[in-house]
Amino acid sequence: MKFLAKIRRCIGVGGFSLWIIALTSQPAWAYLDPGTGSIILQVLLGGFAGALVIVKLYWHRVKSFFGHGNDGEAANEENSKL
Repeated sequence: MKFLAKIRRCIGVGGFSLWIIALTSQPAWAYLDPGTGSIILQVLLGGFAGALVIVKLYWHRVKSFFGHGNDGEAANEENSKL
């Protein structure tokens, strides 16, 4: 419970900080060309692809952590004995 309380407090502090920054910021008289949008899109897609690769690499560890990783192996061993 203490961990969840810390997370809620961090989210609250972060949200309040973003709210203050949004209220006190000055307008930026800048131009964002289409190349900037393209770079932002590439970063987002690359991050998503990287996250999928990480999940794929560690999926077995995640399943075994929650206790589901050994079910298939035990069934295969029982079938091979028959």
